[in-house]
Amino acid sequence: NSALPDTRLIISKIVKNLWEQKDLTSFSMAVSIIVSLGKEASGCDEMQLDSISEAVTRILSDSDEEQITEQLKLLHPKIIDQEDLCDHNWFYSMLEILTASDLTKPSVIRFALEVLKLGWLDPILADEDYIADAGEHHELLVRLKSVDELKVEAAHCLKKWYKQFFSRENNSQLLHMAYENFQQRDSDTPFVSHCHDGFSSSLEYHIANPFLQNAWTDEPEGIPNVERMLAHHPAFPRLISGKGNHRPVIIAGEPSWGGTLIEEKAEALFQRAFEDAPQLKHLLKDINKYETKKNQCRNEPTASEKFIYLEKQSVVNETREICKQVIQLAFCHYLYRLTHSKGGCLTYCWAKASIFGYNEEDSYGAHDPSSPEELYAMMSDIVSSELLDSLQDDYLRQALNASNALVLKSSELTTIAEEFLNSVNLNSMATDLEVDQE
Repeated sequence: NSALPDTRLIISKIVKNLWEQKDLTSFSMAVSIIVSLGKEASGCDEMQLDSISEAVTRILSDSDEEQITEQLKLLHPKIIDQEDLCDHNWFYSMLEILTASDLTKPSVIRFALEVLKLGWLDPILADEDYIADAGEHHELLVRLKSVDELKVEAAHCLKKWYKQFFSRENNSQLLHMAYENFQQRDSDTPFVSHCHDGFSSSLEYHIANPFLQNAWTDEPEGIPNVERMLAHHPAFPRLISGKGNHRPVIIAGEPSWGGTLIEEKAEALFQRAFEDAPQLKHLLKDINKYETKKNQCRNEPTASEKFIYLEKQSVVNETREICKQVIQLAFCHYLYRLTHSKGGCLTYCWAKASIFGYNEEDSYGAHDPSSPEELYAMMSDIVSSELLDSLQDDYLRQALNASNALVLKSSELTTIAEEFLNSVNLNSMATDLEVDQE
Protein backbone atom coordinates (compact mmCIF):
# COMPACT_ATOMS: atom_id res chain seq x y z
CA ASN A 1 0.00 0.00 0.00
CA SER A 2 2.91 2.31 -0.68
CA ALA A 3 2.28 5.77 -2.22
CA LEU A 4 5.29 5.48 -4.51
CA PRO A 5 4.37 5.81 -8.24
CA ASP A 6 6.33 2.67 -9.16
CA THR A 7 4.36 0.63 -6.64
CA ARG A 8 1.04 1.88 -8.01
CA LEU A 9 2.15 0.93 -11.50
CA ILE A 10 2.94 -2.60 -10.34
CA ILE A 11 -0.48 -2.90 -8.65
CA SER A 12 -2.12 -1.71 -11.85
CA LYS A 13 -0.33 -4.43 -13.78
CA ILE A 14 -1.39 -7.04 -11.24
CA VAL A 15 -5.01 -5.94 -11.59
CA LYS A 16 -4.77 -6.05 -15.37
CA ASN A 17 -3.29 -9.56 -15.22
CA LEU A 18 -6.18 -10.65 -13.02
CA TRP A 19 -8.73 -9.27 -15.54
CA GLU A 20 -7.00 -11.24 -18.27
CA GLN A 21 -7.57 -14.54 -16.44
CA LYS A 22 -11.24 -14.21 -17.47
CA ASP A 23 -12.67 -16.15 -14.55
CA LEU A 24 -14.86 -15.09 -11.64
CA THR A 25 -12.27 -15.74 -8.89
CA SER A 26 -9.58 -13.59 -10.52
CA PHE A 27 -12.11 -10.90 -11.42
CA SER A 28 -13.34 -10.74 -7.80
CA MET A 29 -9.76 -10.50 -6.52
CA ALA A 30 -9.04 -7.57 -8.88
CA VAL A 31 -12.21 -5.82 -7.67
CA SER A 32 -11.13 -6.32 -4.04
CA ILE A 33 -7.77 -4.69 -4.75
CA ILE A 34 -9.42 -1.66 -6.40
CA VAL A 35 -11.99 -1.34 -3.60
CA SER A 36 -9.14 -1.39 -1.06
CA LEU A 37 -6.64 0.83 -2.87
CA GLY A 38 -8.86 3.07 -5.01
CA LYS A 39 -9.26 3.91 -8.67
CA GLU A 40 -5.55 4.38 -9.35
CA ALA A 41 -5.00 0.66 -8.91
CA SER A 42 -7.22 -0.06 -11.93
CA GLY A 43 -5.15 1.95 -14.38
CA CYS A 44 -8.41 3.33 -15.79
CA ASP A 45 -6.71 6.43 -17.16
CA GLU A 46 -4.50 4.33 -19.40
CA MET A 47 -6.63 1.40 -20.44
CA GLN A 48 -10.03 1.30 -22.15
CA LEU A 49 -11.45 -1.44 -19.94
CA ASP A 50 -11.03 -3.91 -22.79
CA SER A 51 -9.82 -6.56 -20.39
CA ILE A 52 -12.86 -6.10 -18.15
CA SER A 53 -15.19 -6.47 -21.16
CA GLU A 54 -13.53 -9.66 -22.30
CA ALA A 55 -13.55 -11.10 -18.78
CA VAL A 56 -17.21 -10.34 -18.15
CA THR A 57 -18.20 -11.76 -21.55
CA ARG A 58 -16.40 -15.03 -20.74
CA ILE A 59 -17.85 -15.22 -17.22
CA LEU A 60 -21.37 -14.60 -18.54
CA SER A 61 -20.98 -17.53 -20.90
CA ASP A 62 -20.41 -19.65 -17.78
CA SER A 63 -23.76 -18.44 -16.34
CA ASP A 64 -22.29 -16.60 -13.34
CA GLU A 65 -24.32 -13.45 -13.96
CA GLU A 66 -25.37 -12.77 -10.36
CA GLN A 67 -21.85 -12.85 -8.97
CA ILE A 68 -20.37 -10.78 -11.81
CA THR A 69 -23.14 -8.20 -11.52
CA GLU A 70 -22.41 -7.74 -7.80
CA GLN A 71 -18.72 -7.34 -8.54
CA LEU A 72 -19.45 -4.71 -11.18
CA LYS A 73 -21.66 -2.81 -8.73
CA LEU A 74 -18.68 -2.66 -6.34
CA LEU A 75 -16.30 -1.68 -9.13
CA HIS A 76 -18.41 1.00 -10.81
CA PRO A 77 -18.22 3.82 -8.17
CA LYS A 78 -14.48 3.23 -7.70
CA ILE A 79 -13.45 3.93 -11.27
CA ILE A 80 -16.06 6.39 -12.58
CA ASP A 81 -14.82 9.96 -12.62
CA GLN A 82 -16.73 12.74 -14.38
CA GLU A 83 -13.43 14.59 -14.94
CA ASP A 84 -12.16 12.09 -17.49
CA LEU A 85 -13.35 9.47 -19.96
CA CYS A 86 -13.93 6.61 -17.50
CA ASP A 87 -17.71 7.13 -17.61
CA HIS A 88 -17.55 6.75 -21.40
CA ASN A 89 -15.29 3.72 -21.05
CA TRP A 90 -17.74 2.08 -18.67
CA PHE A 91 -20.63 2.67 -21.07
CA TYR A 92 -18.57 1.32 -23.96
CA SER A 93 -17.67 -1.77 -21.93
CA MET A 94 -21.34 -2.55 -21.27
CA LEU A 95 -22.09 -1.97 -24.95
CA GLU A 96 -19.25 -4.27 -25.99
CA ILE A 97 -20.18 -6.99 -23.48
CA LEU A 98 -23.82 -7.21 -24.52
CA THR A 99 -23.07 -6.90 -28.23
CA ALA A 100 -20.68 -9.85 -28.02
CA SER A 101 -22.92 -11.99 -25.77
CA ASP A 102 -25.58 -14.52 -26.72
CA LEU A 103 -28.94 -12.88 -25.96
CA THR A 104 -30.70 -16.24 -26.02
CA LYS A 105 -28.88 -17.38 -22.83
CA PRO A 106 -30.88 -16.78 -19.62
CA SER A 107 -27.74 -15.64 -17.77
CA VAL A 108 -27.06 -12.95 -20.39
CA ILE A 109 -30.69 -11.83 -20.34
CA ARG A 110 -30.65 -11.45 -16.55
CA PHE A 111 -27.36 -9.55 -16.73
CA ALA A 112 -28.72 -7.25 -19.46
CA LEU A 113 -31.80 -6.52 -17.34
CA GLU A 114 -29.61 -5.41 -14.43
CA VAL A 115 -27.45 -3.26 -16.71
CA LEU A 116 -30.55 -1.53 -18.09
CA LYS A 117 -32.04 -0.97 -14.63
CA LEU A 118 -28.76 0.47 -13.34
CA GLY A 119 -28.68 2.99 -16.20
CA TRP A 120 -25.36 1.72 -17.51
CA LEU A 121 -26.68 1.78 -21.08
CA ASP A 122 -28.23 5.24 -20.90
CA PRO A 123 -26.99 7.50 -23.75
CA ILE A 124 -24.10 9.77 -22.85
CA LEU A 125 -21.85 12.35 -24.43
CA ALA A 126 -18.17 11.52 -24.25
CA ASP A 127 -17.41 15.25 -24.43
CA GLU A 128 -19.08 18.38 -25.76
CA ASP A 129 -18.83 17.41 -29.42
CA TYR A 130 -18.44 13.67 -29.91
CA ILE A 131 -21.37 11.31 -29.37
CA ALA A 132 -20.21 7.90 -28.22
CA ASP A 133 -21.09 4.93 -30.44
CA ALA A 134 -24.67 6.08 -30.97
CA GLY A 135 -25.34 3.87 -33.99
CA GLU A 136 -24.07 0.69 -32.33
CA HIS A 137 -25.94 1.68 -29.18
CA HIS A 138 -29.23 2.01 -31.07
CA GLU A 139 -28.73 -1.33 -32.79
CA LEU A 140 -28.10 -3.07 -29.45
CA LEU A 141 -31.14 -1.47 -27.77
CA VAL A 142 -33.37 -2.62 -30.64
CA ARG A 143 -32.00 -6.16 -30.20
CA LEU A 144 -32.59 -6.03 -26.45
CA LYS A 145 -36.14 -4.80 -26.97
CA SER A 146 -36.87 -7.91 -29.06
CA VAL A 147 -36.28 -10.07 -25.96
CA ASP A 148 -39.52 -10.41 -23.97
CA GLU A 149 -37.87 -10.12 -20.55
CA LEU A 150 -36.03 -6.95 -21.60
CA LYS A 151 -38.75 -5.28 -23.64
CA VAL A 152 -39.93 -2.74 -21.03
CA GLU A 153 -36.50 -1.59 -19.82
CA ALA A 154 -35.00 -1.53 -23.32
CA ALA A 155 -37.95 0.54 -24.58
CA HIS A 156 -37.41 3.01 -21.73
CA CYS A 157 -33.73 3.31 -22.68
CA LEU A 158 -34.63 3.74 -26.35
CA LYS A 159 -36.86 6.69 -25.44
CA LYS A 160 -33.86 8.29 -23.72
CA TRP A 161 -31.72 7.61 -26.79
CA TYR A 162 -34.15 9.34 -29.16
CA LYS A 163 -34.66 12.25 -26.78
CA GLN A 164 -30.88 12.70 -26.45
CA PHE A 165 -30.17 12.73 -30.16
CA PHE A 166 -33.33 14.03 -31.85
CA SER A 167 -34.89 16.58 -29.57
CA ARG A 168 -35.21 19.79 -31.55
CA GLU A 169 -32.20 22.09 -31.62
CA ASN A 170 -29.79 19.58 -30.06
CA ASN A 171 -27.14 20.78 -32.49
CA SER A 172 -28.61 24.22 -33.15
CA GLN A 173 -25.37 26.16 -32.69
CA LEU A 174 -23.45 24.00 -35.15
CA LEU A 175 -26.39 23.97 -37.58
CA HIS A 176 -26.82 27.75 -37.62
CA MET A 177 -23.09 28.37 -38.03
CA ALA A 178 -22.91 25.83 -40.85
CA TYR A 179 -25.97 27.28 -42.59
CA GLU A 180 -24.51 30.80 -42.48
CA ASN A 181 -21.35 29.47 -44.12
CA PHE A 182 -23.47 27.66 -46.71
CA GLN A 183 -25.28 30.91 -47.57
CA GLN A 184 -21.99 32.72 -48.05
CA ARG A 185 -20.46 29.90 -50.09
CA ASP A 186 -23.54 29.33 -52.25
CA SER A 187 -24.80 32.89 -52.53
CA ASP A 188 -25.33 32.36 -56.27
CA THR A 189 -27.85 29.53 -55.77
CA PRO A 190 -30.59 30.02 -58.38
CA PHE A 191 -33.73 31.77 -57.24
CA VAL A 192 -37.03 29.87 -57.28
CA SER A 193 -40.14 31.34 -55.71
CA HIS A 194 -42.65 28.46 -55.93
CA CYS A 195 -43.13 24.82 -56.91
CA HIS A 196 -44.14 25.43 -60.57
CA ASP A 197 -47.22 23.19 -60.35
CA GLY A 198 -45.30 20.15 -59.12
CA PHE A 199 -47.12 18.00 -56.60
CA SER A 200 -47.28 14.50 -55.09
CA SER A 201 -50.64 12.79 -54.80
CA SER A 202 -49.31 10.24 -52.29
CA LEU A 203 -47.95 12.95 -49.96
CA GLU A 204 -51.15 14.99 -50.15
CA TYR A 205 -53.17 11.88 -49.35
CA HIS A 206 -51.11 10.86 -46.33
CA ILE A 207 -50.60 14.33 -44.88
CA ALA A 208 -54.34 14.90 -44.53
CA ASN A 209 -55.41 14.52 -40.90
CA PRO A 210 -58.82 12.80 -40.91
CA PHE A 211 -61.32 13.13 -38.09
CA LEU A 212 -64.79 11.77 -37.46
CA GLN A 213 -67.81 14.02 -37.48
CA ASN A 214 -71.56 13.53 -37.20
CA ALA A 215 -73.69 13.43 -40.31
CA TRP A 216 -77.34 12.58 -40.85
CA THR A 217 -79.09 10.20 -43.25
CA ASP A 218 -82.65 9.10 -44.13
CA GLU A 219 -81.58 5.47 -44.20
CA PRO A 220 -82.74 3.65 -41.03
CA GLU A 221 -79.65 3.12 -38.88
CA GLY A 222 -79.57 3.17 -35.09
CA ILE A 223 -81.86 5.41 -33.00
CA PRO A 224 -83.33 8.41 -34.88
CA ASN A 225 -83.33 11.98 -33.59
CA VAL A 226 -86.97 12.84 -32.86
CA GLU A 227 -86.57 16.60 -33.24
CA ARG A 228 -85.06 16.18 -36.70
CA MET A 229 -87.83 13.75 -37.66
CA LEU A 230 -90.50 16.31 -36.66
CA ALA A 231 -88.72 18.95 -38.76
CA HIS A 232 -88.59 16.52 -41.71
CA HIS A 233 -84.76 16.46 -41.72
CA PRO A 234 -82.61 13.35 -42.09
CA ALA A 235 -82.70 11.92 -38.57
CA PHE A 236 -80.43 8.86 -38.44
CA PRO A 237 -76.89 9.62 -37.18
CA ARG A 238 -73.80 8.47 -39.06
CA LEU A 239 -70.12 9.12 -38.40
CA ILE A 240 -68.16 10.19 -41.48
CA SER A 241 -64.53 11.09 -41.97
CA GLY A 242 -63.66 14.73 -42.53
CA LYS A 243 -60.39 16.56 -43.03
CA GLY A 244 -58.80 18.84 -40.47
CA ASN A 245 -55.36 20.35 -40.16
CA HIS A 246 -52.39 18.73 -41.83
CA ARG A 247 -50.32 16.25 -39.86
CA PRO A 248 -46.80 17.30 -38.81
CA VAL A 249 -44.16 15.90 -41.16
CA ILE A 250 -40.80 14.49 -40.05
CA ILE A 251 -38.18 14.04 -42.77
CA ALA A 252 -35.69 11.32 -41.84
CA GLY A 253 -33.86 10.72 -45.10
CA GLU A 254 -33.45 12.16 -48.55
CA PRO A 255 -34.76 11.25 -51.99
CA SER A 256 -32.66 8.83 -53.99
CA TRP A 257 -32.42 11.26 -56.90
CA GLY A 258 -30.46 8.73 -58.95
CA GLY A 259 -33.57 6.57 -59.07
CA THR A 260 -35.75 9.37 -60.47
CA LEU A 261 -36.08 11.33 -63.72
CA ILE A 262 -34.06 14.26 -62.36
CA GLU A 263 -31.31 14.07 -65.02
CA GLU A 264 -33.84 13.82 -67.85
CA LYS A 265 -35.89 16.71 -66.46
CA ALA A 266 -32.80 18.84 -65.86
CA GLU A 267 -31.68 18.33 -69.47
CA ALA A 268 -35.16 19.23 -70.74
CA LEU A 269 -35.11 22.39 -68.62
CA PHE A 270 -31.66 23.22 -69.92
CA GLN A 271 -32.90 23.02 -73.50
CA ARG A 272 -36.04 25.07 -72.83
CA ALA A 273 -34.61 27.74 -70.56
CA PHE A 274 -31.75 28.72 -72.79
CA GLU A 275 -33.00 27.99 -76.31
CA ASP A 276 -33.30 31.75 -76.86
CA ALA A 277 -30.11 32.69 -75.00
CA PRO A 278 -27.62 33.87 -77.66
CA GLN A 279 -24.57 33.62 -75.39
CA LEU A 280 -25.26 29.96 -74.65
CA LYS A 281 -25.97 29.18 -78.31
CA HIS A 282 -22.56 30.57 -79.21
CA LEU A 283 -20.91 28.46 -76.52
CA LEU A 284 -22.60 25.27 -77.70
CA LYS A 285 -21.76 26.08 -81.31
CA ASP A 286 -18.08 26.65 -80.48
CA ILE A 287 -17.92 23.44 -78.43
CA ASN A 288 -19.41 21.43 -81.28
CA LYS A 289 -16.95 22.98 -83.74
CA TYR A 290 -14.01 22.11 -81.51
CA GLU A 291 -15.13 18.51 -81.04
CA THR A 292 -15.80 18.07 -84.77
CA LYS A 293 -12.39 19.50 -85.63
CA LYS A 294 -10.69 17.28 -83.09
CA ASN A 295 -12.37 14.17 -84.48
CA GLN A 296 -11.64 15.00 -88.11
CA CYS A 297 -8.10 16.37 -87.89
CA ARG A 298 -5.01 14.40 -87.15
CA ASN A 299 -3.29 17.35 -85.51
CA GLU A 300 -3.86 17.72 -81.78
CA PRO A 301 -5.51 21.02 -80.70
CA THR A 302 -3.15 23.61 -79.29
CA ALA A 303 -2.92 24.20 -75.54
CA SER A 304 -4.73 27.51 -76.00
CA GLU A 305 -7.59 25.88 -77.91
CA LYS A 306 -7.90 23.18 -75.25
CA PHE A 307 -8.03 25.79 -72.46
CA ILE A 308 -10.75 27.82 -74.21
CA TYR A 309 -12.73 24.66 -74.92
CA LEU A 310 -12.56 23.52 -71.30
CA GLU A 311 -13.69 26.94 -70.07
CA LYS A 312 -16.70 26.92 -72.38
CA GLN A 313 -17.52 23.33 -71.49
CA SER A 314 -17.35 24.26 -67.80
CA VAL A 315 -19.93 27.03 -68.30
CA VAL A 316 -22.30 24.62 -70.06
CA ASN A 317 -21.86 21.93 -67.37
CA GLU A 318 -22.43 24.50 -64.66
CA THR A 319 -25.63 25.62 -66.38
CA ARG A 320 -26.87 22.03 -66.54
CA GLU A 321 -26.11 21.62 -62.82
CA ILE A 322 -28.03 24.83 -62.07
CA CYS A 323 -31.04 23.39 -63.89
CA LYS A 324 -30.94 20.36 -61.62
CA GLN A 325 -30.62 22.58 -58.54
CA VAL A 326 -33.57 24.68 -59.66
CA ILE A 327 -35.80 21.60 -59.86
CA GLN A 328 -34.64 20.40 -56.44
CA LEU A 329 -35.25 23.85 -54.96
CA ALA A 330 -38.75 23.90 -56.45
CA PHE A 331 -39.29 20.49 -54.82
CA CYS A 332 -38.26 21.98 -51.46
CA HIS A 333 -40.72 24.84 -52.00
CA TYR A 334 -43.45 22.26 -52.52
CA LEU A 335 -42.52 20.26 -49.39
CA TYR A 336 -42.23 23.37 -47.25
CA ARG A 337 -45.43 25.09 -48.45
CA LEU A 338 -47.57 21.96 -48.27
CA THR A 339 -46.35 20.88 -44.83
CA HIS A 340 -46.91 24.37 -43.41
CA SER A 341 -50.39 24.77 -44.85
CA LYS A 342 -53.44 24.08 -42.68
CA GLY A 343 -51.54 24.33 -39.42
CA GLY A 344 -48.87 21.75 -40.23
CA CYS A 345 -45.13 21.88 -39.64
CA LEU A 346 -41.94 20.26 -40.93
CA THR A 347 -38.96 18.84 -39.00
CA TYR A 348 -35.76 17.62 -40.64
CA CYS A 349 -33.63 14.96 -38.88
CA TRP A 350 -30.10 13.77 -39.46
CA ALA A 351 -28.02 10.97 -37.91
CA LYS A 352 -24.32 10.14 -37.90
CA ALA A 353 -24.01 12.87 -40.49
CA SER A 354 -21.60 15.27 -42.06
CA ILE A 355 -23.42 18.56 -41.59
CA PHE A 356 -22.34 21.17 -44.15
CA GLY A 357 -18.88 19.58 -44.01
CA TYR A 358 -18.62 19.88 -40.23
CA ASN A 359 -18.31 17.01 -37.72
CA GLU A 360 -17.78 14.27 -40.25
CA GLU A 361 -20.16 11.41 -39.37
CA ASP A 362 -20.61 12.62 -35.77
CA SER A 363 -23.64 14.87 -35.93
CA TYR A 364 -27.18 14.04 -34.79
CA GLY A 365 -30.17 16.34 -34.46
CA ALA A 366 -33.51 17.71 -35.59
CA HIS A 367 -34.46 21.18 -36.79
CA ASP A 368 -37.54 22.96 -38.16
CA PRO A 369 -36.33 24.83 -41.27
CA SER A 370 -37.58 28.41 -41.41
CA SER A 371 -37.80 28.65 -45.22
CA PRO A 372 -37.75 26.52 -48.38
CA GLU A 373 -34.21 27.76 -48.98
CA GLU A 374 -33.04 26.48 -45.60
CA LEU A 375 -34.73 23.13 -46.26
CA TYR A 376 -32.94 22.97 -49.63
CA ALA A 377 -29.62 23.70 -47.93
CA MET A 378 -30.20 20.97 -45.37
CA MET A 379 -31.25 18.40 -47.96
CA SER A 380 -28.27 19.33 -50.14
CA ASP A 381 -25.46 19.53 -47.60
CA ILE A 382 -26.36 17.26 -44.70
CA VAL A 383 -25.18 13.75 -45.54
CA SER A 384 -26.57 11.16 -43.12
CA SER A 385 -25.60 7.53 -42.75
CA GLU A 386 -27.87 4.52 -43.28
CA LEU A 387 -28.73 4.74 -39.57
CA LEU A 388 -31.64 7.00 -40.53
CA ASP A 389 -33.39 4.09 -42.27
CA SER A 390 -33.26 2.01 -39.08
CA LEU A 391 -34.86 4.68 -36.88
CA GLN A 392 -38.21 3.67 -35.42
CA ASP A 393 -41.04 6.04 -36.28
CA ASP A 394 -42.89 5.92 -32.97
CA TYR A 395 -39.82 6.80 -30.90
CA LEU A 396 -38.95 9.60 -33.31
CA ARG A 397 -42.47 10.99 -32.95
CA GLN A 398 -42.21 10.87 -29.16
CA ALA A 399 -38.84 12.64 -29.12
CA LEU A 400 -40.28 15.42 -31.29
CA ASN A 401 -43.60 15.55 -29.41
CA ALA A 402 -45.55 14.85 -32.59
CA SER A 403 -47.60 11.73 -31.91
CA ASN A 404 -49.51 11.73 -35.23
CA ALA A 405 -46.65 12.92 -37.46
CA LEU A 406 -46.07 11.52 -40.93
CA VAL A 407 -42.50 10.17 -41.03
CA LEU A 408 -40.86 10.27 -44.46
CA LYS A 409 -37.76 8.17 -45.05
CA SER A 410 -35.72 7.74 -48.21
CA SER A 411 -38.10 5.38 -50.02
CA GLU A 412 -41.17 7.56 -49.38
CA LEU A 413 -39.29 10.72 -50.34
CA THR A 414 -38.10 9.11 -53.57
CA THR A 415 -41.71 8.27 -54.50
CA ILE A 416 -42.80 11.82 -53.66
CA ALA A 417 -39.93 13.29 -55.71
CA GLU A 418 -40.80 11.08 -58.70
CA GLU A 419 -44.43 12.22 -58.60
CA PHE A 420 -43.28 15.82 -58.32
CA LEU A 421 -40.98 15.47 -61.34
CA ASN A 422 -43.79 13.98 -63.41
CA SER A 423 -46.04 16.97 -62.74
CA VAL A 424 -43.67 19.96 -62.55
CA ASN A 425 -44.14 22.65 -65.21
CA LEU A 426 -40.77 23.04 -66.94
CA ASN A 427 -42.06 25.77 -69.26
CA SER A 428 -43.00 27.93 -66.29
CA MET A 429 -39.65 27.20 -64.65
CA ALA A 430 -37.76 28.02 -67.84
CA THR A 431 -39.52 31.39 -68.06
CA ASP A 432 -38.43 32.22 -64.52
CA LEU A 433 -34.87 31.25 -65.34
CA GLU A 434 -34.85 33.49 -68.41
CA VAL A 435 -35.94 36.41 -66.25
CA ASP A 436 -33.23 35.56 -63.73
CA GLN A 437 -30.62 35.39 -66.51
CA GLU A 438 -31.54 38.86 -67.63
